Amino acid sequence: MTPLYPPGPANVPKDLTRPTARYRAEVVLVLVSLLVTLLLYLALVAGSAWLCWWLLTAPWPARLERGYLFLRIAAIFCSGLLFLYLLKGLFKGSRPDESLYLEITEADQPDLFAFIRQLCAETRAPFPIEFSSRRR
Repeated sequence: MTPLYPPGPANVPKDLTRPTARYRAEVVLVLVSLLVTLLLYLALVAGSAWLCWWLLTAPWPARLERGYLFLRIAAIFCSGLLFLYLLKGLFKGSRPDESLYLEITEADQPDLFAFIRQLCAETRAPFPIEFSSRRR
């Protein structure tokens, strides 16, 4: 055992990590909030698409005034841009800059790897795959 690893606590109750009813209710509240946010976002996407479509296909008045024409074209342009911007947000992803990653090997940090092994043994968790596949 490594000197960095602290001794385990004594007399830990078996139900220490069991979620309480309040915790479960808060988790449900968070999930419902996420669902409402997603539905609101999808409604904004659909609403901006519908507005753009309606402005394009609605009948134009017989006598066009200059201000009306400008406002209608501006509304078509803005609603179309809003739709495209919101639609892009559904499919946009980001990739981390892997050039900032630093690989740590067991030869470089033996105490860290011993700490992780001890932690996995004590919690009965499997050793991380990334670590075990690179073991030398």
